[in-house]
Amino acid sequence: MNADFAFEKVNPEQRAAIAAVDGPSLVIAGPGSGKTRTLTVKARYIRRLYPDARILCVTHTRKAADEMRARIGRHENSRTIQVSTIHSLCYRILKTSLGQPIRILSDYDHGVIVRLAAQAAGIDTDLRQTATVISHAKLGLIEKREEIRKLLRKYERLKGLRLDYDDLLLFALKKLKAQECSAIRPTHILVDEAQDLDPVQIRLIKRLSAKKPNVTFFLDYNQAIFSFKGALPDEINRIGDIYPKTSKFYLLRNHRSTGKILESANRLIRLNGSENSSVPMREEGSNPLWVRVANEIGEAELAREIAVYLIQQGFQPRDILILYRTNHYRAEVESELIENEIPYSILKNTSLFLKEGPFLPLCLQAGRPGDGWEQTLLTHYLGRRSASEICSLASELGLRPFDTAIEQSIPNPEIEKGMNLLLQDLREIQVLRENKPQEVAEIAWAIVEKRGFIVDTRETKGLFRLMGRFENLGEIVEQIEKLQVLSMATKQKRLHLSTIHRAKGLEHRAVILLGCVEGVFPLEIRDEVNSTEERRLAYVALTRAKDFFVAISPEILYGEPTVPSRFVKEMGLKRCEWVKCAR
Repeated sequence: MNADFAFEKVNPEQRAAIAAVDGPSLVIAGPGSGKTRTLTVKARYIRRLYPDARILCVTHTRKAADEMRARIGRHENSRTIQVSTIHSLCYRILKTSLGQPIRILSDYDHGVIVRLAAQAAGIDTDLRQTATVISHAKLGLIEKREEIRKLLRKYERLKGLRLDYDDLLLFALKKLKAQECSAIRPTHILVDEAQDLDPVQIRLIKRLSAKKPNVTFFLDYNQAIFSFKGALPDEINRIGDIYPKTSKFYLLRNHRSTGKILESANRLIRLNGSENSSVPMREEGSNPLWVRVANEIGEAELAREIAVYLIQQGFQPRDILILYRTNHYRAEVESELIENEIPYSILKNTSLFLKEGPFLPLCLQAGRPGDGWEQTLLTHYLGRRSASEICSLASELGLRPFDTAIEQSIPNPEIEKGMNLLLQDLREIQVLRENKPQEVAEIAWAIVEKRGFIVDTRETKGLFRLMGRFENLGEIVEQIEKLQVLSMATKQKRLHLSTIHRAKGLEHRAVILLGCVEGVFPLEIRDEVNSTEERRLAYVALTRAKDFFVAISPEILYGEPTVPSRFVKEMGLKRCEWVKCAR
């Protein structure tokens, strides 16, 4: 055993967690505590201690898996250390046991099937909510009332033999229970972000570690923010019950954030009853701030002004993160950055102006240069396969996709039917070409609803608001063209925008948090607020910041007066007047 190798650059708490290789253990790892480093060093340490060990590292996203793989691979041959997302692991289990190709349902087809199943079952709710109901019902997280059973029957019939992500989990668990998969039998399992596991995933890990319960769960109860995906705090707390004699280790030294930021974060999360306070390892730094502005326009302007100010103070654009609770909230900020020619990237997402949904292409009548949006419209009216074939042919012939589709419709009744509907809808919008964009948007939205297209209604709300600010459709095209130029900037020169959920696991020198008003953050859904989970979200937002944090609260939001978010007081943010803000 090479102890110097295993414990290189780790503190005593990390060293203890790394050394516990036999039996089950929980590693409670606060933000900025070196969790990923501890996990990867532990994997390599086990490999050195037990050369014949079969080590499985499980995480939730491909990006996290890639990072973990890179850290392990830099030090030694990683063939005996497998790194996998939970769903790709299930795919391997099924592929190994079935010995035949597995058809996975694409995200696009899943959306279409959810819509058709909801229509067939007579359910008229938001499609995202319907998809969540289907998933939770399949995973056994909610009661299957007759209405839900009917929805599930319709969904499964339309889905056929293809597997969705829940099927991967359920079928893999079934194979493991029947002991029909002997190829994947790790001797040691390291689970990243265990607070994000749903009950089926927990049972899956238990089955994989049944003969040798050498399993380590890395988690932070204070960052459990995915209950809408089935990750339930009560189940997370049961991990210790599932594995008797579980050892617990705490990584609470925070090397990321300044003392003042952590003071606010600890003050906030203690209100959830948490006793796992982060211990600052850096200087105190400056107080996290809070600013009130007049409205959402003033908020976007202020966010831009703060970002410019920070860059003037020596921050790199990539060091600055603008956060918001829900996706539609980024609309005004995007418009403000484009107008002022400031490059930006949206983490794990796309600009509202470049989304693949049919709404904006319908508004602009595919008038934007390039064929990209013509393909988007063809996909929605003709289906993904036909649209892809037509666009490939158009590229070969040097023609526009629409022209090629019209030619292809002559011998093909299905394509002809879809093209007739598309041209009919475009003509309906064409007569409004000179009207205000808001009026065009209303007709386009009516078409989207009538055709039953899959759209993110929250993002479309943002587009609706923006379109009300333009005089004509040409101005929107100009915005898109500006955005295309800005998108050519290098990564180092771009600000980052993100929802709080998608920013978890990341860190930036400066964080600007938007929409700190009741109803938006914490989010209110059908007059209810999940205060504890929303508080954990606020904790995640605050602990992304290394050196600077500011929260902004508009007094009027979309025409309605607001109340500042309870989190402003709970964090103990210092109110300030940003001198550059004129509103």
